[in-house]
Amino acid sequence: MPLAAIPIAIGAAASIAGMAVKGAAANSAADAQQKIADAQASVANQRLDMAKTDAANMASMAAPTAQELQQISTRLDMQSRYQAVQEASLSRDQKILSSLDPALITAGQQANQMMQGQQAAILAPMRQMQQMQSNQLQSKLAAQLGPGWQTSSAGMAAMQQFQMQSNMQLQQAQMQAFNQVSQFMGFGMQQRTQLMNQQRMGFETGAQMQAGTMAQMSNLQSRQLQAAEFGAAEKQNAMAAVQQTAGHEYVGQAAAAKGLSGVGDSLGSFGGQVMGMGMGAMSGGMGGMGGGGGGGIPGGSSSFTPQSINTPGQYSLGAQF
Repeated sequence: MPLAAIPIAIGAAASIAGMAVKGAAANSAADAQQKIADAQASVANQRLDMAKTDAANMASMAAPTAQELQQISTRLDMQSRYQAVQEASLSRDQKILSSLDPALITAGQQANQMMQGQQAAILAPMRQMQQMQSNQLQSKLAAQLGPGWQTSSAGMAAMQQFQMQSNMQLQQAQMQAFNQVSQFMGFGMQQRTQLMNQQRMGFETGAQMQAGTMAQMSNLQSRQLQAAEFGAAEKQNAMAAVQQTAGHEYVGQAAAAKGLSGVGDSLGSFGGQVMGMGMGAMSGGMGGMGGGGGGGIPGGSSSFTPQSINTPGQYSLGAQF
């Protein structure tokens, strides 16, 4: 072997060994990256499974219990029965008011007339009785006192006393009638107010019962909605984590391919240098022989050091997953 070829052979062997080590390191790093990616994907999938389980548990916990459903059913049943009772009571009260209001109106009109000096209609029989009594008294006085009894002192006194007594009776009867009408109006208005208050209280009680039932149902719906929103958010976050690990099964292949590509580049560069230096050595040797044997490669070096071979530590495996 020519002396000029020895350094080239040694450098080539060392470079090839270095590239073999570099390729092995690239494969080892690719395997490590693949394991990391697989582990991250496994964690993401586990998180997704846990999110689904949590969402299902939350939905189950938020679902109304048998006791809550029974309470709502009881409330609705009580509310329906109370409404039926209220409708019957309202119908009865309306009938009472329908008969009471006209009587109150008539009593009010009579009271107004009596306050203006008109005699009550119930005094008509009394006035008729007094007229009969007056006629009887006049007949009696005529029989006792004879003609002209109207102008006699005894006749005039008797008639005046009768008239005064009749007026007093009418006034007392008028006052009693007014008091009776007033009492009836007071009782009627009190009864009417009581009925109206009962209706109002019935409506308020019904409204409170309905509001309580609606509040309980609203709480159940809100609880279920919150559970659904929580579960959806958890699953969405977990799905995002899973999507970030998509393609994890190709991470090792990509890293290995990049490492082998670097080895190929190094081989290509090394081959070009070896070829160039071999051509130079051959050219120098031929020149020495023409000059009488210079004993080496003129202007050349007796050793060879590759310049383009990267060590394994200088190779980047790409972005970590």
